[in-house]
Amino acid sequence: MREPAAPTILSRLMVVNSLLRRITIRSKITDAAFAASAAPPALKDGMSVSVHDDGLVALDPQSGIVFSANRIGALIWTQLAQRISLDAIASEISRAYRIDRAIAVEDICRFLTDLQRRGLLQAATKR
Repeated sequence: MREPAAPTILSRLMVVNSLLRRITIRSKITDAAFAASAAPPALKDGMSVSVHDDGLVALDPQSGIVFSANRIGALIWTQLAQRISLDAIASEISRAYRIDRAIAVEDICRFLTDLQRRGLLQAATKR
């Protein structure tokens, strides 16, 4: 019985190209949603927050939830507290940490999803 042929360089490049195309499309969608967001989400009122060199620790006294984040999480948190736009936060993270803006956007989306899941964002108010 013959062993299957090892993947050729061309077949590997085709797989990588396909993955990169998906990532590019996803980051364009995420970026467009970011640019369209008029105002950043609001952090829950009444939180006790301690920002330090390595990140932050926040306590929600109502629920007893203790939340900690690294430096990038602390930067996102403090800028959200100042009502800075998500677009500006992504640009700041990209510049400060010398990472691609699309990666910064994904990091912010993950962070916000985690805050939402833990109930640490205000409910959206209708305008």
